[in-house]
Amino acid sequence: MKLIGIDIGKNKHFFCVMDQQTGEIISQPVSFSNDKEGFDFLVQKIKSYPKDSILIGMEDTGHYHFALLKYLLDLQYTVALINPKTTDFNRKMQGGITKNDKLDTINICDVLDTPERKKQYRITKVNSFDLYEQKQLTRHHHNLKEEENVYKNRLQKCIDIVFPEFNKLFNSKYGIVYMNILKMFGSAENIANTDIRTIRKCFEIEGRGNRISLTPERLKECARSSIGLINQTCKLILHTAVGVFICDIKLKFVCNGGYINAHFEKSFFRKEDVVGKKASEIFPESMPEFLHFTKMSCGKQGYHFPLLFQTDRHLL
Repeated sequence: MKLIGIDIGKNKHFFCVMDQQTGEIISQPVSFSNDKEGFDFLVQKIKSYPKDSILIGMEDTGHYHFALLKYLLDLQYTVALINPKTTDFNRKMQGGITKNDKLDTINICDVLDTPERKKQYRITKVNSFDLYEQKQLTRHHHNLKEEENVYKNRLQKCIDIVFPEFNKLFNSKYGIVYMNILKMFGSAENIANTDIRTIRKCFEIEGRGNRISLTPERLKECARSSIGLINQTCKLILHTAVGVFICDIKLKFVCNGGYINAHFEKSFFRKEDVVGKKASEIFPESMPEFLHFTKMSCGKQGYHFPLLFQTDRHLL
């Protein structure tokens, strides 16, 4: 059995070949680039050995090894992933203090050269990439939830300053009318100085469903008597928070069996708001990245989301 240890780097990797029976280093550590040319160079060096007599090992660190791992698996090579703590401990046991790319390839071979009963690595397969995508999507969803909580807190802080009575007018927060009002006006002062016909447009919702008890007239009356402050900074923060939060709601909270409701889609974006604009202008911060992940779950009738996104439907 030939053991091939690969030390992973960002721009280039190192590899060496060891004979498991004799412990002899057949091929001294050599570098190859992290691109197609470098991968072909590696395969060219090891193609003289039968694939069933080769065990390739690399550390499971970060994401730099993904491309090489997928490339080798597609060529039917057996690849083992090693916990970095294992190689670090093994290096220190052998008296090594500092990390060295060339010596680490030999260290990885030593880890591979362990009895089957005590092996310190795991053999990976192509289908593990599907599992990784699911993990990545779940982590991203968790990060978005944290971002959402940050913007919720900013939103409520600004509301408490510019229109303290606003939340008392609604039975639940973050509904369509709730967000429409914040998006269009952003303060009690603006609502009080706006024509009632403009305010009524925020209450116009297409489709069937329960309607809120609040009326435009009552909202305007409450805004006139509000103790809210005139704070331009809060207005700016509130407008930004509403924009991000609306994008998040649009993409995450779904109905009708997992498909975005057409009326819900229509309520937040006008045609003139999106035509001719880049995605980064419409979806602030992490939204373009989130769209990339949701494309994996596109259905024929619309965007179909994984089960973990089908939550909090009461917001609709």
